Amino acid sequence: MSHLFDLYIRADASSVIGLGHIYRTLVFAKYVMQHGAKVYYFCRAHDNYDYNWLLEYGVEIYIGKSHNQAELDSVENNAGYKSWLGTNSIDDSNEFILLLSQSPKEKVIVLVDHYGVDFYWENRVKQHCNQLITISDIASRTFSADMIVDPTFNRLPQEYLCCVKYNTQVLTGASMCFIDNRFLELKNETLNRRFNVSAVDNILVMFGGSDPLNLTSKLLDQLIDAEIQYSINVVIGAGNQCKNDIENKYSNIPFITLHFDSKDMPKLTSEADLAIGGAGSACWERAVLGVPSIIVPFESNQLDIAHSLDRANAAEIVYLEQFSSLSERIVLLCENHKKRKLLTKNSSIICDGQGPFRLYTKLVDKYV
Repeated sequence: MSHLFDLYIRADASSVIGLGHIYRTLVFAKYVMQHGAKVYYFCRAHDNYDYNWLLEYGVEIYIGKSHNQAELDSVENNAGYKSWLGTNSIDDSNEFILLLSQSPKEKVIVLVDHYGVDFYWENRVKQHCNQLITISDIASRTFSADMIVDPTFNRLPQEYLCCVKYNTQVLTGASMCFIDNRFLELKNETLNRRFNVSAVDNILVMFGGSDPLNLTSKLLDQLIDAEIQYSINVVIGAGNQCKNDIENKYSNIPFITLHFDSKDMPKLTSEADLAIGGAGSACWERAVLGVPSIIVPFESNQLDIAHSLDRANAAEIVYLEQFSSLSERIVLLCENHKKRKLLTKNSSIICDGQGPFRLYTKLVDKYV
């Protein structure tokens, strides 16, 4: 199949960065590959993270060395994102430009999903491609990208007025969420069940692909102490540095089932009567399936998402300073069917998961 353009993606994963940037860009990558595009990832080997699993999706991967340790940018200790790039902006952009120069295609699109990328990086790289698109959740830094995609619920384009050039296209709001089709296929069946079942049997716990604060263990200890009477499905991502300790400590507890680097997230999310997790991109997957959720924003970039969902009465928030009472909040929500039904109703209408289609259409309209 002939293809319109090559897509080059700059994104990383690690125990600090998490896996959300890779997963989010992969949704768009799979969409454009269905329409004939070729996709190339440029990533850095933070924590010696193994990106080879991406190869099964038909993308090509180029791995650069990481020259520094990424620091956690938590809501308690905002260290900044510069360390997340793995090197300085000049060297990173130079390596990426070298990769772009090898593209045989006339039309080259760059997709960036990385908090470590800055204005300088974008300004240099955009001179070597037809379009540079940055996925962002934070309308606070200065951008040089040709297009900004911010899927934060109720984010308005004008919030970027002071951050972008006059000719930058800004696409915002939950209509731009990138959701794996496997979640969308389960939507109708799942929502029908939620509105007709009042009891809670199954609770899903997932604090991202890395859980850098080990919130998983802290919550499980609370639930054990509270003698919770529900089945708990716990998802531990590949970037979780505490996964061996979690397995040793909780694998023999009857009401807890551990899932390591699960490939069945659509099914686990669909079957959950309640979900507990961070306020990253998984929020939108839970929203599509109407899962009543308690979200814990543990990184500064998650605060806007958490607040937008809370204002819409589409999820409940527990902040880190309130974490010690999370098990009590879980019990209260399990006992409140009316509130859970409201959360399902409000969250399920937030996004339709068609962000990849909308972005791809913009590119086709411009280059065909």
